[in-house]
Amino acid sequence: MKSTLTRKALVEVLLPQQVPDAEVVPNTAFAGFALSPNDSVRLPDLIAHSQEYGALFFIDDGAMDTTRLAELNTWSDAVTCRKVFVSVFHSRKEYAERMDDQAANTFVWFIDEPKHFVFISGSPDTSAQLLSELMAQRATA
Repeated sequence: MKSTLTRKALVEVLLPQQVPDAEVVPNTAFAGFALSPNDSVRLPDLIAHSQEYGALFFIDDGAMDTTRLAELNTWSDAVTCRKVFVSVFHSRKEYAERMDDQAANTFVWFIDEPKHFVFISGSPDTSAQLLSELMAQRATA
C-alpha cells in the first residue's frame, strides 16, 4: 500500500462502511482460501473476507488496469468464493486522473467519501445484474 495513512483509512473507515463484516486476511491465512504467496505476483495491498457476501475483496491503492486484474484473477483461480476487485483512491479528483486505466468489472472506493463507490461495468447487462443483487440484498435486510 502506498501509505500507512491509506491502509489505516481502508481498515478503519472504508471497510466498515462498505463491507461491515469484512476481516483482513493475513498472509498466514491464505491457504484457507486456496491462495498462496507467489514471488512472481505482486500481492494485493489488502485482502479482506466477508462472510455475509461470501467474497474475498482484493484491494489495491490506485487504478487496477486490465493486466493487473488478469494477474490477480490467475493468481486466485482456485478461490471458490466470489472475488471482488477494488481500487482505492483518496478522492474522485485523483480517480479522474486515472479513470482510463481502470479495468471493467471492478469497484472504486474513495477515502474522502467512504459511503460511496463506483462499479466499473463491462456491459449494461453486468450493471443490471449488480443492481439486481444489491436490491435483493436490501429487500431481505
